[in-house]
Amino acid sequence: MKIQKATKKEFKSIVNLALKLWPNHSRNQLEKEFLEIFRKKNEVIFIAIIPSDKVVGFATASIKKNNVPGVKFYPVGYVEGIYVKPEFRKKDIAKKLVKEVEKWSKLNKCKILASDVELKNVTSQIFHKKIGFKESDRLVFFEKQLK
Repeated sequence: MKIQKATKKEFKSIVNLALKLWPNHSRNQLEKEFLEIFRKKNEVIFIAIIPSDKVVGFATASIKKNNVPGVKFYPVGYVEGIYVKPEFRKKDIAKKLVKEVEKWSKLNKCKILASDVELKNVTSQIFHKKIGFKESDRLVFFEKQLK
């Protein structure tokens, strides 16, 4: 298994995995977002590939210059999303993807790597803590139906 920066060659595989991570998004929406990532210098996609050239996981990251809750120093590397196919989990693939994001963030002059997790996603919270993240803030979003 190898970790590498994604190219447009893996685009379809990445979008298929992203639909599993973000099922409330449409394929069209994710395709647009991921194509935009390939155009930007401050965003990146890393992929995990097994020997048969099959993409089994990905991580997206960006460089943020403000508005990261709990962070005081910028720029900040930011893990936007990370997903590994269920049958390939518990093999340190996600950890290796985050390590690549860390290297990329350092190259972009970041001293902090941040991420976010939904409150109900306890599995992801445990993963983040296991690989060295510490909780820096909590937010609760509200909505009110307008009549």
